[in-house]
Order: sequence, then C-alpha cells, then structure tokens
Amino acid sequence: MSLTSEVQTPGSFTRQFIDREFPHLKSLSSQISRELKIYRDLPHPDYSDAYTYSLIGTATDYRIRFFYTSNAHKVAAIENGLKKFKYLYSYELNGKEYINRFSSLGSGYKVRDDFYKQSKVLLPNFSEDQICRFCLLLAKLDHFRRGTTVFHLHKAMKKGVFDLQEMMLDCEESWIQDIKQLTAAYKLANVDVFSKKLSVKHGAVLAGSADVGGADLDLVVNGCLVEIKATVKPKVPTNLLRQLVGYWLLDYEDELNIQSARIDFVRQNHQVLLGKEMLFSGLRSKKTVRSEFKMGLRSQNR
Repeated sequence: MSLTSEVQTPGSFTRQFIDREFPHLKSLSSQISRELKIYRDLPHPDYSDAYTYSLIGTATDYRIRFFYTSNAHKVAAIENGLKKFKYLYSYELNGKEYINRFSSLGSGYKVRDDFYKQSKVLLPNFSEDQICRFCLLLAKLDHFRRGTTVFHLHKAMKKGVFDLQEMMLDCEESWIQDIKQLTAAYKLANVDVFSKKLSVKHGAVLAGSADVGGADLDLVVNGCLVEIKATVKPKVPTNLLRQLVGYWLLDYEDELNIQSARIDFVRQNHQVLLGKEMLFSGLRSKKTVRSEFKMGLRSQNR
C-alpha cells in the first residue's frame, strides 16, 4: 500500500500513528483552508472533464521539478509507467498488424531503456514548448502507472519502434499553452530562489519508502519539503498534511534534514509555508517518534 493509500485509510497503522502523534493537523487544515478561500474564484481554463485538470496538474508538477533538477523524469512513477507500456498496447489495439508492432517493442524493461536513452540525447536541447510536451507525456505515464488507461499512444509507433518525439506530439495545443503559462509565472515568482545554490532531493529518496510500497515526494529544497499543486480550488485537506508528515516520518535517520514544508499553489501563484512549529507542535522526541513509527510499520509488514 502506498503512503497516499495509507494516510487515506482510517484503519491503517500509518494513519492511526500520525493522528495520535500529530493531533493538531485537522485544526491546522481548517485554518489554512479558510485562508485560501479568497483564491477559489480566480479565472482558469474551462476543460471538459476533471481528468484533464488532473493530467495538466501533474504535467505542471513535473515541469516545475525540472526548474530544480535535470533528473525530474528519473523517478519510480515514470519507470513503472514505462514498464506497463506494452500492456496498454495489448489492451487497446486489436488486429495482426498492431499485435506485431506491439511484440517488436520487447519487454517493459526495453521500453524503459529506450525512453531514457532517447531522453538523454534529446532533453538537453529541448525548447520550452518541447519540454512542456515531454512533461505532459510524463504525466500520462504517471497516471497510467496508477491504473488509469485513458490515453492512446498510437503515434508513438513507427513500425514497432518506440519514438519519444512522436509520443510528445499527441496532445492538445491548449494544454501545452496552459502548462507554459503556469510554469513561466512560477519561475518568475521564484527567480531569487533559482539564482542561489540549492540542495535538491526528489523521488523515492526516503529511507522508509519501500516500507509503504513507494513514497515519491515532489522535492526537498534546502531542507524544505515542497509539494506542488495546480488545483483550481486550493485547499489543504488533513490528508495532505498527513502525507507531508508521513514523508518526514519515513526519513528515518533524518538524512534529508526536513525542517519545514511548503505547498505551492501554482494557478494562484501562492505559497503556504509550514514551519516546524506548525508541523511538529507538541511532538515528543523526533528520534523516538521516527523509531517507533519504523518499528510499527515493519512489524505490520511481516
């Protein structure tokens, strides 16, 4: 079970542990969400379905990560989506011609290797338009990894060859413009941050990630845990705070030195800062709490 599933399941060990040790999160959630109400009626693109908003939000997330690190695509979520790529083809395409093309792709591991070989060559020379298209593809793979089969990759195939650039063309132009506009505004608002030397960690870098079936955090920048959101109506539900605390707990030996957290609401160009006095109010010894969490989590998994 992933960390997200753990915090959303009332009976899980992780959820019960967090609620016992961090009982203030619910009231903190209510306080922050009240403060965010003034941002809920801002204009935004009118997409026809909720999934499009979600897909563009994930793509925006990846594009912003690339501002901080050149390896934003090298995370477990993308690797797992690539490994499943061949199953998408077998589900959605019928007929001998397509089956032959599908078969020539080889294993899921070959698809992954082809993707990273091509991206290593192409990515450094991408224009802003191309990198936004690339991030939209990452979002599709990320969503497919979660079990959402809602897009087609027919254009990726040229006689059975995995073609990264062809895959990037399969999107609506308005989506790309939305991602470009959002991320350009983000970069401008954080120009002072990007001018400094940053210590950046991302992906499954937590010591306890495997204990919850994977926990891919967005970013840790100079000890600040950063969560990126491109939601239309910003709010901070208790489960989001539980997730942030869950990341901190999974850093068993304090290797990332997480001292604070920040939630970046990209569409509203607004940041919610959570200092340690807000996140860890009234907490017992951090070392003891993490140790107890690690022991309980691993005991549950035996």
